Amino acid sequence: MESKVRHRRFPILHLAVYVLIVSDMLAVSLSFCLGFFLRGVFPSPPAADMLLALTPALLLFPLLYAAFALYPGNWLHPAEEIKLLTRGTTIGFCLLAAAFFLLKSSDSFSRAFFLLAWVCALILTPLARYGTRLYCDRFSWWKIPIIIAGRAKLVREARDRLANQRRLGVLPVAMISLCPPDQEPYPKADPCPPECPVHAFTLSGETSVRQEGRDLFSTLAERYQGAILFLLLRDIPPSWHESLLHTAGENFYRIFLAPAGAWCHGVPDFLVNLGGSFVLSMRRNLNDRRRLRLKRACDLSLSLGILLLALPLLLCLALCIRLDSPGPVLFRHRRIGGGGKPFTLFKFRTMRVNADALLQSHLAEHPEKALEWNASQKLRHDPRVTRLGHFLRRTSLDELPQLFNVLRGEMSLVGPRPIVEAEIARYGRIFSLYTAVLPGITGLWQVSGRNDCSYTDRISLDRDYVLQWSVWLDIFILIKTVPVVLGRRGAY
Repeated sequence: MESKVRHRRFPILHLAVYVLIVSDMLAVSLSFCLGFFLRGVFPSPPAADMLLALTPALLLFPLLYAAFALYPGNWLHPAEEIKLLTRGTTIGFCLLAAAFFLLKSSDSFSRAFFLLAWVCALILTPLARYGTRLYCDRFSWWKIPIIIAGRAKLVREARDRLANQRRLGVLPVAMISLCPPDQEPYPKADPCPPECPVHAFTLSGETSVRQEGRDLFSTLAERYQGAILFLLLRDIPPSWHESLLHTAGENFYRIFLAPAGAWCHGVPDFLVNLGGSFVLSMRRNLNDRRRLRLKRACDLSLSLGILLLALPLLLCLALCIRLDSPGPVLFRHRRIGGGGKPFTLFKFRTMRVNADALLQSHLAEHPEKALEWNASQKLRHDPRVTRLGHFLRRTSLDELPQLFNVLRGEMSLVGPRPIVEAEIARYGRIFSLYTAVLPGITGLWQVSGRNDCSYTDRISLDRDYVLQWSVWLDIFILIKTVPVVLGRRGAY
């Protein structure tokens, strides 16, 4: 049996790993070139032979990234990947700077060059990986086959979710519907795609799990070499878990397990060995005051810097708003903030002064619009919005005054979507989580489709942000906000 597992052993270096290694080396080499070019603008530029001497050192960075388990890194959260890339890149440049200082003469050593190249690498390496994953997702060799086993409903949900996750680099190739003998294995009303067929497996007892399950797992493992088995244990009788795991372990090298109960949302830390049993350690970063102080320091420094740079734009937009329609420049609205305390949110005015009356008359004349309004509190074609307001909303420039809310400590750059008092009831028990942090100018909702998301999805995204919060998650959201704003996806 041991030789059988080795025959299907997961490849040590999948082809995607080689592609990511090349991507990382190109990003670091481009950072070297940009650092050398930027340093050359200033007096006493470094000698060109320093750049040539660093070329063999490019191999250092893939070794460091491999030490941080970044190859292929498919299963890492994007925020965690950025954190590990930052650590590996920083260590690499520190080692190179130390070696260059010790082995080369002081006149050829340029601290400014290493600083500039390091900053460029921190930006280019994650971007290169992101672009590589998006581009290579169209090729079959890039994806790892995955077989999903569990109850029919959960299997369908997992298939759809994995199929839409481009950065994971997995391809659902088969589904195993596990069900009791008195239930239909897979609903006929839900046709399965031909590239991901369903194999029904009736659970009639531990004997059937070991015998019929062994035959089915063996057939699929032979057909899809190197595949991962994704086993959903929810709604499966606990007495059969051990038999399922034993039978699956005879045929698959790597198995992903989803727990039998509701999943615990949070930041996974590491596995802990407690007397021979492995348990998952979870972190709640919101209970760490040091991290909260760091978040506040980042909010203050970044907000102040953006305001200083955007001051001419703010004055220009204020003038345009006054010329476009009568009314104040700023729109003030009461929102719910951290700890459930209300505050006044600032935005550039994008609506007419009689907005409430216009809304009521519009909904009365168009009853179908009332359904859209009740579902999301938004209208795709809102009669209240001014001509300039459409532009401000689609470019998100109307939210720039919220930087003053950040300076006042009422908001954060990244956080849940600020809600009004009427929305508290819709949040239910999630409201206590929502008030655990300050609302943000941007957040998971803004980078996940914005107004294209349903209201239920918005609440789930706010919950996920609070439970998974970390400084690196904020950095990831801030980075992703830029292409979302430029692409104007879900903005109206």
